[in-house]
Amino acid sequence: MAKTFRDKLKTELVFLDGAFGTYIHALGLSDKDFGAHPGCMEHLVLSRPDLIAKVHADYLEAGADAVETDTFGASALKLAEYGLAASVYEINKAAAELARREADKFSTSLNPRYVVGTMGPTGKLPSSTDPALGNITYDELKKIFHDQALGIIDGGSDALLVETGQDLLEMKAAANGAKEAMRERGKDLVLMAQCTLANNGRMLLGTEISAAMAALVGVGADVIGLNCSMGPAEMEGAVKFLSESCPVYISCVPNAGLPENVDGKVAYPLSPAEMAAIMARFARLYHLDVMGGCCGTTPEHIAMMKKAVISTRKRMAPKYVFFASAYRGFDMGMMKRPIKVGERINTQGSRKMKDMLLAGDIDGIVELGKSQQRAGADILDVCAVLTERQTEKKDAVMLVNRLAESVSVPLMIDST
Repeated sequence: MAKTFRDKLKTELVFLDGAFGTYIHALGLSDKDFGAHPGCMEHLVLSRPDLIAKVHADYLEAGADAVETDTFGASALKLAEYGLAASVYEINKAAAELARREADKFSTSLNPRYVVGTMGPTGKLPSSTDPALGNITYDELKKIFHDQALGIIDGGSDALLVETGQDLLEMKAAANGAKEAMRERGKDLVLMAQCTLANNGRMLLGTEISAAMAALVGVGADVIGLNCSMGPAEMEGAVKFLSESCPVYISCVPNAGLPENVDGKVAYPLSPAEMAAIMARFARLYHLDVMGGCCGTTPEHIAMMKKAVISTRKRMAPKYVFFASAYRGFDMGMMKRPIKVGERINTQGSRKMKDMLLAGDIDGIVELGKSQQRAGADILDVCAVLTERQTEKKDAVMLVNRLAESVSVPLMIDST
């Protein structure tokens, strides 16, 4: 029996493919290729399947172990921008089938090739209180990603990848939507999750890699890592942290350096040889489990990486126990004892808190949380149970959202 993607991860370094968007444009993509849906890259699996197949084949020829489906923006929210919201299942299934056919052409008994179904961000920021970007619920997002994952699974993928994550709550919704789809189909696919960091080393809303790791381990991701945004050199601190702290497999899929403006066009400065040298060092020092390339990389980048990487020894999985706020991760074993829990945001223990919640004084509750943090609380207990009304779920979700963006310590959810 051929080695599964999960089997390969146990013993080998897996090479993903490189960039899709920048590479397919370099192949000569034209406006007419999009058919009736100008600019929709995901519709190309229907309008120009031959071109998508060539992208996959070029990366497989270069030595990639796995190719990523053309489904990055194939969620209902993103496809709706092109009038294709009703085609979610069709497009995702067609994209996975296309990648599957190319992967199977290159597979041998000794070197099977794999398909990774990708799911990118929707453009919403559910952790934010912004009226336009934050106006979506966790449950709505989970359903959106669940529906996308069904098509990818049915098309024959070996793994599901939540990538270029910018909002940790959206990534959790995507991971849980994907898991629910796998359960429905009776499949045990590898679940991968990759966030993207800005130049300050944080996700868009300020989340550090430690918090992202803790949350994504908690929702059951098999592989956790980074992609896009930065070049490999700028990612090194976060990659080192994951290598030392992450209890599951780790991935690194950077751009070919930080993008530059050259004569009015975006350019990526790292040559295949330069990027391969950096990634080979990462493989040696940090024992990566998955590597590949994002924006600006080409089949030549992947071929050079595969040639340059010699050391692929697996890490010993760390035993740390991390938990997190919306911004920072905390190693419970390293925290000074005793760990102090602020109990004042608890309707069952604080009359003041109960009165504020009944009165709708959410700003006052947030200030109460901030004062406990300033006083030295390591964790804030949050309880929204009221005997006067049955609104605990709605109140708790609202309080957690508001507190999460206002305090840096973790929240402990206290519920009946």
